Amino acid sequence: MSTAAKFLSAFEGSEVAHGQTTVGRTSRIGKAEAKSFVVREPLTEEKVQAHLNGGQGIGSIPINSNNMCKFGAIDVDDYDLNLQDVVARVWSAGLPFIICRSKSGGAHIYLFLKDWEKASVVREYLTEAAALLGFAGREIFPKQDAVLHDKGDVGNFINLPYHNSERSMRYALDAGGNAVSVDGFLALVDEKRCHLTDLEKALAEQRPDVSELAEYPPCIQSLVALGVQENTRLASSHLWRWACKKTATTS
Repeated sequence: MSTAAKFLSAFEGSEVAHGQTTVGRTSRIGKAEAKSFVVREPLTEEKVQAHLNGGQGIGSIPINSNNMCKFGAIDVDDYDLNLQDVVARVWSAGLPFIICRSKSGGAHIYLFLKDWEKASVVREYLTEAAALLGFAGREIFPKQDAVLHDKGDVGNFINLPYHNSERSMRYALDAGGNAVSVDGFLALVDEKRCHLTDLEKALAEQRPDVSELAEYPPCIQSLVALGVQENTRLASSHLWRWACKKTATTS
């Protein structure tokens, strides 16, 4: 199987449409200007090969006409992101993800599945994983639980890595945080591709035991269960106010 065919298989999604993006100038803060639009044609090996060669940049719409998907992603659109730190978080948590540098210097954290799964369920797991990694509230792909194909909806696309693969800045990183070639990326896909139950098991092992917080109010338990990495100040504020109130009522 050719590299383009393997790449297309990894990002299999909508059968009727895909995305195209033309990147322009890069601003002083590192954000690349881009013109993006949906093309109502399926992705093909030829389009993928052109993308890898540096031609028209493409994106894949993860959700298909049956509202199922075989890959998903967490889009961390932070321009000053430490990608090596993201890799360390993912590997430390034992999550079956692959991190790719995005066109703007952020991260696309990919999940590749062995089987087609309901997009709504995949989104739930990726949302939980994002919170666990400290990226609560980031964009999740597929972006919809379901699309209304009879009304012409097709869903949103995510730009694919390895545009102009020989010189691409949209590359995957290995366990050590080192950039890998497109063939190295495809080897990682084969290594990390999993069943959805594998991701569920990995997430279950990382979930905090909220039973230890039984004396605390539901708001604190919820913040911990959703991942307090990004809610530390909020959790501390809630906990302080609750503690003060409890002390006042028991004095």
